Amino acid sequence: MVSMPSPGLVALIVVWYALSSGYSIYAKIGLREDRTVSDAVLTLLQMVFGVLSSIAVLRGNVRAIWAELSASPTLLAVAAAYTAGAALTSASMALGSVAIAYVVKSTEPLGSVALSRLLLGQRFSIGTLAALVPLCLGLVLACYSPPAEPSGDSDFSPGLGAMLALAANMGMSVRNVTTKLRQEAAKAADGAHEAQATEASTGAAAERLPDQEEGEEEDSGKEAVAVAAGPAAGAEGRASALSRGAAVFGAVSLAGLVLAAGLVAMDPTGVSQAHLQSLPRRLSEGSDADRNLVLSAACHAGYTLCSFTALRQLEPASHAVVTALKQLLVIVAAALLLGSPMTWVQCLGAAMAVGGVALYGAVRSADPLKEALAPSSAALSFLSSWPVVGAAAIGTTASVALLRPYPGLMQ
Repeated sequence: MVSMPSPGLVALIVVWYALSSGYSIYAKIGLREDRTVSDAVLTLLQMVFGVLSSIAVLRGNVRAIWAELSASPTLLAVAAAYTAGAALTSASMALGSVAIAYVVKSTEPLGSVALSRLLLGQRFSIGTLAALVPLCLGLVLACYSPPAEPSGDSDFSPGLGAMLALAANMGMSVRNVTTKLRQEAAKAADGAHEAQATEASTGAAAERLPDQEEGEEEDSGKEAVAVAAGPAAGAEGRASALSRGAAVFGAVSLAGLVLAAGLVAMDPTGVSQAHLQSLPRRLSEGSDADRNLVLSAACHAGYTLCSFTALRQLEPASHAVVTALKQLLVIVAAALLLGSPMTWVQCLGAAMAVGGVALYGAVRSADPLKEALAPSSAALSFLSSWPVVGAAAIGTTASVALLRPYPGLMQ
């Protein structure tokens, strides 16, 4: 039997897609409109808006964000993967064809399936894997169009753009799977707390004298609930799904803000530092490129908040399918808003992609292996060490900052 998504999840995905289209269109215009703008600064702005949007959703409850970040080093790993993925996506759009970048990013479900199998122990039937073929092929055809950038632009490199987009895929897949690992670890911990609380409550009830039972019944019940849930779990139980997603997203964005600042500082061309320093002046002077970058970052924060919230209800592979399908919405939005033509090949690919999503949803919902999860003990051990995760986060950021190509050095 095919399970239908809840109305709340459908509404969340609709908002997610709308904001994602805005992010892509504004980023495309801003990054290609003015060669003095920096894609690293765009990444930094995305993190700033991420923190601000989370605080707004949480109604100023900054403690919830800090509690999420300080509770476990796992979110630092999520932040590193998220920052790297966002930075590489922006770089792929700045250095290569946006169309080619979208073609490569359309294959994200394949990476999520591989990482889910490796780190989450999740299994997929042959039918589920086969359903990904028309989906990814349709998205590739729908997103591809001949590059329209001037051939004389020395910074333009389709090959580099494709490589950066592929690396961005890996970053986002790691973000999704690592977030799911954290959720599974939290569920296991909550289960252990609940078992301990039940055992303690049962033992206490057996030892109580009959004349004490009536007066102590209410207090013991409250104590059992408090022990079972714990402070974090109790707060999470009172919060809505959006608030829980906002707290996690805010924590990831806060850590990502520090990492993105490192990306800007380590730009060997000096373009990022100069752009960041002059950004307030450029905005006050009405720079169209910078205005588009700010709008892009704001849309990015909104759609990523929706993404984190949806990830609580979706497995990483299904989340990647939903993420990849939004590329099709970007193409349609560009055709409607920017007048970009769609070829018959793109129209055919769009039809294949929509059919592929429907097929994947039907097959995966009936897949008997869907609920089988066995998180890797090695991965959980890795994510529980602050020094190890911290070193990995710094190394990831430094690698993205120093090893990727930059505009201005491609002579």
